[in-house]
Amino acid sequence: MQRGPLKVVICGRWKHCSKVIHRPGVCYCAVLSLVGKMSEAKVHVSVEQRIIIKLLTKECCKPSEICSSLKRQHGEKTLSNVNVYKWSSGFKIGRETVENEPHERRPRTSITGENSDRVDALIRENRRITVRELSGILNVSDGSVKTITKQHLQ
Repeated sequence: MQRGPLKVVICGRWKHCSKVIHRPGVCYCAVLSLVGKMSEAKVHVSVEQRIIIKLLTKECCKPSEICSSLKRQHGEKTLSNVNVYKWSSGFKIGRETVENEPHERRPRTSITGENSDRVDALIRENRRITVRELSGILNVSDGSVKTITKQHLQ
């Protein structure tokens, strides 16, 4: 599923905004409404945090302030300090998107339609077959067999 790049728009009403946190002049209402919509659409927490990083970077906040703000807001699910600094520097030099750049991944070789069909047939043939036996028959890892049974055969 390909989506277009997400963009953050600052509302410019910070004097009237009740969501001003910690730093006067920074309005979070546009970001929080966007993040709220994205939470309903099941956008990953790290993307939500990148939006906040982008906003605060545009407002000339230091990355250390951004880190502490994110830690207060998100607790244990906060991006690492290194990632906050990297994203902040990227937004300073003009990056606009908050999503990861597309990159090549290694193709899946063991979790294929053919192996899924074979696992399905073997399970229907013998309901008591174990994951280890299936992996031995198919010459794939136990993890691949578990993934096939949990995600592809439901």
